[in-house]
Amino acid sequence: MTSARPPRLAAWLLATIVASDDREHVLGDFHEEYLAMTAARGRGAAARWYWAELARALGPALRRRGEGMRSAVADLGRETRQSVRLLGRRPGLTLSASLTLALGIGLTTAIFSVLHAVLLKPSPYPEGDRLVQVWNTYPGWRGHEILDAYWDRVELAYPEYRSWRAGQTSFEEVAIFGTTRMTLTGLPTPDGVLVGSASVSLLPLLGVQPSMGRGLAAEEEGPGAPRVALISDGEWRGRFGSDARIIGRMIELDGIPYTIIGVLPRGFHLRPMAVPGAEPHAVWIPIGALGEELDAGNHRYDALGRLRPDVTLEGARKEAERVLSEGTRPGSRGARALYRRDAETGSARPPLLLLFGAVCVLMLIACGNVAMLLLGEAAGRSRELATRSAIGAGRWRIVRQLLVESTVLSLLGVCGGVLVAAWSVRLLPRLAPDGLPMSDSVVLDPVVLGFAVALGLGTGVVFGLAPVAAAWGGHTFGDLRAAHGPPRGRTLQRSVLVGQVALSLVLLAGAGLLVRTVAALGAVAPGFEPRGLVTARLSFSPSRNSSEQATRLHLEIVDALRGRAGVDRVTMTSAMPFSGGGGSSSFQIVGREVGPDEKKPEANRRTVLPGYHEAVGIPLVAGRHLTAADRDAEAPVIVVSESLAARYWPDGNVLGRRITRDRRNWEIVGVVGDVRHEHLATAPKPTFYVPFEVAESRHDMTLVVASALPTHEIAGLLRATVAAVDSDVPVEDIATAESLIARSTRAERFRSVLLAAFALTATVLSAVGLFGVTTRLVTARRRELGIRVALGAHRARLVRGLVVAEGRFLAVGILLGLAGAVLAGRALTAFLFGVAPSDPLSIGGGAGVLLITGLAACWRAARRGTAADPVEAIRAE
Repeated sequence: MTSARPPRLAAWLLATIVASDDREHVLGDFHEEYLAMTAARGRGAAARWYWAELARALGPALRRRGEGMRSAVADLGRETRQSVRLLGRRPGLTLSASLTLALGIGLTTAIFSVLHAVLLKPSPYPEGDRLVQVWNTYPGWRGHEILDAYWDRVELAYPEYRSWRAGQTSFEEVAIFGTTRMTLTGLPTPDGVLVGSASVSLLPLLGVQPSMGRGLAAEEEGPGAPRVALISDGEWRGRFGSDARIIGRMIELDGIPYTIIGVLPRGFHLRPMAVPGAEPHAVWIPIGALGEELDAGNHRYDALGRLRPDVTLEGARKEAERVLSEGTRPGSRGARALYRRDAETGSARPPLLLLFGAVCVLMLIACGNVAMLLLGEAAGRSRELATRSAIGAGRWRIVRQLLVESTVLSLLGVCGGVLVAAWSVRLLPRLAPDGLPMSDSVVLDPVVLGFAVALGLGTGVVFGLAPVAAAWGGHTFGDLRAAHGPPRGRTLQRSVLVGQVALSLVLLAGAGLLVRTVAALGAVAPGFEPRGLVTARLSFSPSRNSSEQATRLHLEIVDALRGRAGVDRVTMTSAMPFSGGGGSSSFQIVGREVGPDEKKPEANRRTVLPGYHEAVGIPLVAGRHLTAADRDAEAPVIVVSESLAARYWPDGNVLGRRITRDRRNWEIVGVVGDVRHEHLATAPKPTFYVPFEVAESRHDMTLVVASALPTHEIAGLLRATVAAVDSDVPVEDIATAESLIARSTRAERFRSVLLAAFALTATVLSAVGLFGVTTRLVTARRRELGIRVALGAHRARLVRGLVVAEGRFLAVGILLGLAGAVLAGRALTAFLFGVAPSDPLSIGGGAGVLLITGLAACWRAARRGTAADPVEAIRAE
């Protein structure tokens, strides 16, 4: 029994809780008594006694600990109140520091709110981290000028979905959905809406239940599917006035009635991957209800699956590739799989991380400014802190007081920062590009507010450490006589200043590169003349109008507009440049065979009304334009772009040549200039133009009107003219051609505007920091300067000397910043166009702006400090 030991848990509790001076005595007594009782009565009785004695010992110990904690809380409260009083006595410092922090915290929180909504917020669907998007891939398209951009993301056809569903084992459930634009008719004003066609498994896959009514039944899918519909919550509340009896009502889509069977829950928004900026679907119908072609060549459906927990993404991809490529030549087809969240946010991740990094740099500069303010204030409080130390205040007590003051200051900055963030969050979605996913969910939710508070508290500690470091290493804790010496912490202030200048130059250079990118894009010729052009999209339903009827109605609208006052020219096209629409088509050159390993020629296809090229200002390079007489020609004719002619007829002998497409031979009668259809940074792609009257599809067209009238007048004229021809056709997407071009570069302008705003803010903060440091330098030397002025020194020479003294640190910061700017330019390479990453104008311009601003701040502070009466300066000492 003599080897028995007290229970380890009990010994640890006693050693931890009992006061340190009693710890050895208590443990020794308990150990001896435990051994004696173990020998006399056994280990079990000894253990019961031990725990009973422990309970009696814990009471007083816990009371002492509680009293200590209450005392610490009381001390913290007292120091907080004291900090508030001290900050109230220094309104200039408090206002400057809190406004600086509010700006930094607010902008950082605003960018974080976008980052959180787009990249970090959990999926709105149950177990959304297992949702996977699946595409077909066609490796043979790689390297093709037109098809290369689409080779690895081709949507599924309905028969492919059926085969995949039957042959897969990697997913708990799979589903597809398509997107089309239709017209809600039977209303006073027809309205174009986005309509989703879904497999019956889509809502169960997503874990979505209708808020009213029911979902799609198992038999409501495929050819001849019943015409039933689910409407979005927004449609139900807006168009139908939250009608509780909506189930069973009828709506008309392109003039065909559908029965409403359910209302989807609020916030449900499933974006088609091909149109990332699309508005929410207003109506959902089953696949097959439109009477669409559900053959193997109709690749139009997004495919989703919920991955099984024990299956890897790569395993699911390989299985999909095996199923989807059955019956095809080996290697000609494959499959691609991505987690849905990654597929939605992949393109948005780099620019958002860039902006968040830039705003974090701005936050560091703001912290540096506040740290320098507190350093200067701490230097002026040397006598106060030394007095507190002399009368018994411990070193940690004074350090804690300084940290509490900085924390109180940071909380004031948090309050202002939340206001700045709230304003910025309302502004950012307006500036953001259309394709930014989930930008409609950017809000100041509890997570974002928690980030703001954590950021404020963290920065409070960071910039509060600067005066603590200066006090700890200086003579603050020494005697009162030392407190009258020269102010300390100047080296630390200048180090912070150098870092501020360097970081500011990095932001300025980056902003310069992005601004020059926008300028370079603006200098690119789109290939047509956009001034004065207004576009509007018309869509005639194939279920209501045949191709011949759609052709007649379109021409009636064009003829009616041509006779209106103020309308200079009217034309039509299947896709206006920069509108995001259009298509491509393969063709065969007559008389030229394609080898087995050659890629079949492919080009963009545009259907146009004769006179289109003249109306929008596309120049004629060779041959002639399309004319109205071409509709009666024995063989159909086309016009090709200059790049297409150069690609396939480099000898220039292109007129009169023929190509085969859609089992028809087309004669080339003209060559026109190249047009950038997608983006100003994207090179023009080969394009051919098909006459409207002989095109295979004539239902969806875009009106183009050239006029000097204001856009709103043209919009009213278009609506009235179309309504007079067919009251069930909506006039949608009315926009000027210039606004379409501007919208295509919105992402570049979004980045450049934000980074420029951050850079200018950083420059102002750096200038304020230089002004403050120089002012404190002059204040510390005012007796010396006063004597020198009294002895005849010229103020201009003194000012110049002070500016040169502080300008050296400005120059060091700029030199360090130049190296950082070169590295930042390399990191921005993917976002640049028409400008080199090490562009000397952008980097040198940023350095020049910073140098001039900094020297002006130093000069102003030196001039102000040396302007005082020397007699008064000496007397003040």
